[in-house]
Amino acid sequence: MTRKSSPPPSPSNGTTRRVVIVSLLGASVTAWALSRRSTSTPSTEPDASAVPRTSASEAPSPLLFVEVWHDTVCPWCRIGIHNLGVVLDAWKGPTVEVVLHPFLLNPDTPKEGMDLRAHLSAKFGMQADSVFAPVSRAGAHYGVRFDWDKVRISPDSVPSHTLIAACPKASRRQLVEGIHRAYFEEGKNIGDPRTLVDIARDAGLSPSDAEGWMSDAARASEIRREARAAADAGIQGVPHFRFGPQSLQGAQSPEALREALESLAAG
Repeated sequence: MTRKSSPPPSPSNGTTRRVVIVSLLGASVTAWALSRRSTSTPSTEPDASAVPRTSASEAPSPLLFVEVWHDTVCPWCRIGIHNLGVVLDAWKGPTVEVVLHPFLLNPDTPKEGMDLRAHLSAKFGMQADSVFAPVSRAGAHYGVRFDWDKVRISPDSVPSHTLIAACPKASRRQLVEGIHRAYFEEGKNIGDPRTLVDIARDAGLSPSDAEGWMSDAARASEIRREARAAADAGIQGVPHFRFGPQSLQGAQSPEALREALESLAAG
């Protein structure tokens, strides 16, 4: 199955979908809870019944769930999650719980990572700068910065997903933003647990807790299991957003995400 980082869909396709940000680690939910409102058309993409998800019955009403499948090394995911945050910061409707699901664009990445430019050239058959350019343009449009001169490695993203999944809700959004900033702006190796411990500390987490979570082989195995389940269910590219029964593929604009959230809130 082809795994890909998904840019925004063409504005001309007229498709509006929904968002849910969720990450599950066993029975635990990785999410940040925010108070924040969408119209969408039903998606015919992945089989919704086959994808791991949180039941709305588990949450008190009114609580809206927005799920997001993402990879921490995916620049389009950074843009999409940033845009969702913009929407949620201005949201006046029912409480929204964002649940982040792990997805592995490169599940066979070695622990030490790979040379990013060589990897992109082999994967896409073009120079890395040609891959970076549209991402940088989209990021600049939405106020998201990328410094590709500093980003030299394509890291193993399992440790960062493991950390996000174990992180308490109160610190999760700050942690995800810190991981994105460290990788895409500072060029740090977010596959290195030592780097992630520093990021976790900056997000207000205990370094010893962070070390313990990432050294737990069962947690890492669960991340891989959930990522495989998402791919087996038909999710081929990220970011992938789900608002209830509807989905949005790619780095959606704040306007598209807001419409999806308003539709979800309207029932």
